[in-house]
Amino acid sequence: MTTNGKQLTLTDVLAIDDLPVEWCYIEQWGGSVGVRTLRADERAEIERQFSKKRPGEDPGAFRRVLLLSTLVNADKTPFLPDDECAKAFMKKNAEAVETLVEKALSINGFRAKDVEALEKN
Repeated sequence: MTTNGKQLTLTDVLAIDDLPVEWCYIEQWGGSVGVRTLRADERAEIERQFSKKRPGEDPGAFRRVLLLSTLVNADKTPFLPDDECAKAFMKKNAEAVETLVEKALSINGFRAKDVEALEKN
């Protein structure tokens, strides 16, 4: 068996802070917003929630929930503390918000076909 680096135990892995934050500069706002990696359980919940979406439901809900789950302050606390704040945030400049959505999709490994499938359901 070939290994690279140390052979990790569960204790080792659980102790690692593996949810990095990337700062995304938003030209329209003249500053940066933190976007973090989702935990595996958060991604699974988003996929579960949107794989069962019914026709006529809020078409922007996927983007709102993604940003609610990934935008953070410098101390990694949620940038959007609740769904009401997320709904208000979605009324901001579309290009600026889409920049953050694209960053969240990119750092969390969502591919275009994943998003299309979730938004269709």
